[in-house]
Amino acid sequence: MHARIIFGNNFQGCLDYVFGKPGARMVGKHQLAGQTPIQWASQFDLIASQSQRIQKPVMHVDLSPHPDDRMIDKQGIAFTRKYFQGLGMQCCQWVLAEHTDAITPDGKPRPHFHAIANRIPLNQTKAVNSSWLGLRSQQVLRELRIEFGLRPVRESEAIERKPVSVGQERRYRRERQECDRFGLPELPVKVQLQNAIDEATREPIALPELIQRLQQQAIAVRVRLTREGRATGISYCCENVAFSGTQLGRAYTLPGLQKHRGVDCEIPSDFTALQPSMHRSEMSNPTPSPPSPEELLQAQQEQWVREIAPILQRLLDYYEKDELENDRYEIHRLDEGRQISVDRKKALSSPILGVKWEGEHLKIWASRLQVRDVEHFQTIGRELAQIEENEVQSLETSAEIEGESIPRDRDSEREGYGTSQGKQKQRGQLQRSQRQLQI
Repeated sequence: MHARIIFGNNFQGCLDYVFGKPGARMVGKHQLAGQTPIQWASQFDLIASQSQRIQKPVMHVDLSPHPDDRMIDKQGIAFTRKYFQGLGMQCCQWVLAEHTDAITPDGKPRPHFHAIANRIPLNQTKAVNSSWLGLRSQQVLRELRIEFGLRPVRESEAIERKPVSVGQERRYRRERQECDRFGLPELPVKVQLQNAIDEATREPIALPELIQRLQQQAIAVRVRLTREGRATGISYCCENVAFSGTQLGRAYTLPGLQKHRGVDCEIPSDFTALQPSMHRSEMSNPTPSPPSPEELLQAQQEQWVREIAPILQRLLDYYEKDELENDRYEIHRLDEGRQISVDRKKALSSPILGVKWEGEHLKIWASRLQVRDVEHFQTIGRELAQIEENEVQSLETSAEIEGESIPRDRDSEREGYGTSQGKQKQRGQLQRSQRQLQI
């Protein structure tokens, strides 16, 4: 069990926040009557008004158990009562609520509790002493963990790995509720970055190798260096969203990578040469500023799109269709063939690829490709090229038998498909191609 304590001066605002969350529910209360936050707030304020000196009577405690621990209501109430007793607040009012909006790194719900307490006891006008409250809270939690048989939670876990924002949590919950219709949603970008770094640092690794592994997953990494080659910070960018190491959590900063993830953060002498896009000189250096992580990722996305778009055009032409789909992707051709979009099936997000041909110019209006998407369509391109080559060889063999010559230019080859014999061969080859091509 991990506890985070926050002091405030507005009971009504704190109660509105805690019970205004979707799915929030009241688990239990102590020395309070009524069933609504408004009724509880008035009773909190009445007792707090007995003390004229205290400025922050609100004590908000976020109690987060281990993801594998599940506490029923009776256990939660008993745990909270003993927790406040251990802090010397057995005569204080409190109310306990449960939230289900937090998620684990693998996307599973992580229920946790919020306790709102009044620091002014019912039997006196002096607030409970808050000196060394954090250390006292940790000691009480260790004792209660043994008594209730709970799994240990590192006290610094929430700092090492920061949770996603409220907006990202709400979006993920909304998409997860619709998973029966659209499939499981993608994890928030912040969680994807944290998971990717955790996976890449399961074994001891050097910083340059870590950067290369993350770049292979379409994650841009930028290490800020002084002119003397001393590292001063690190940031990450995925799907055009950038986070500093501090925003992801203490374990994802340069000192944190070395301390908590076992990364060798020593900067080699050739690091600038190996990673020129990651180096930022001092402002006095007259050389141009290096591209930002967003610019690097945008350049990588543009390169991928320009490689994949012609493959998609050939694929749609080959099947003579404007729409293709499988269990992973949906491909659409619109605007009389001048526009192509690719959606990841069962996802509520925008297209992962969108292009439009304006004459000979290719305009990119959507690009959220990942390495697995690029590899998939590259494989399709190779298979399609092989099938097209087999078709040409088959036509050449047939022409030699009949004593005919087949023109080598592509337009003439397509015109040959206009004959009845050519159409019959094409239908047979298409049937074989559909079995070979898994789009």
